[in-house]
Amino acid sequence: EPSAGMRAQAARTHPHPGVVLVGGRGERLPLRGGCCAWAWVSTVVHHLDDPAAAARELRRVLRPGGPVLVRQAFPDRLEGVTLYRRYFPGAIRIAAALLPTVEQVGDGFAAAGFRVAALESVTQVSAPSLAAYRDKVRRRADTGLRLLPDEEFAAGLAALDRAAAAEATPAPVTDRLDLLVLR
Repeated sequence: EPSAGMRAQAARTHPHPGVVLVGGRGERLPLRGGCCAWAWVSTVVHHLDDPAAAARELRRVLRPGGPVLVRQAFPDRLEGVTLYRRYFPGAIRIAAALLPTVEQVGDGFAAAGFRVAALESVTQVSAPSLAAYRDKVRRRADTGLRLLPDEEFAAGLAALDRAAAAEATPAPVTDRLDLLVLR
């Protein structure tokens, strides 16, 4: 993770004694060859400056047969991102224009010797309630939300505020993202 802020947030919110958070970029991993059993690449493929270089680096640091698990929204598979669709439809249009397709990611990793082994849509709990989801969305950390015009973001957030205030019994907020497994 190149961002010190993101590393600090991960350490704060999801500490684990077996996980070391390291600063670096996907195109130039600060790890020795063959030191990783697998790689978890979560919602970052679209941030890579050179996906082919990142694929080569992952091949270098993975042990033979080690998978790359890509957790990502793909533009042709956004139907599971329901709350964005309801409150921030412009973010869906932005995602559809910016995110690489499954085929593009698979092709980009193929040059480094990876092949698509599996693709599954996975349900995740994004927040314990609409109010917690609103508080998370308010940070505008997602690329699609960051690129929305301010007035469109404000209108979606206001609608989400009203829905959260009306939620009588808080229920978990779920979304679906894809898990692409490359071997």
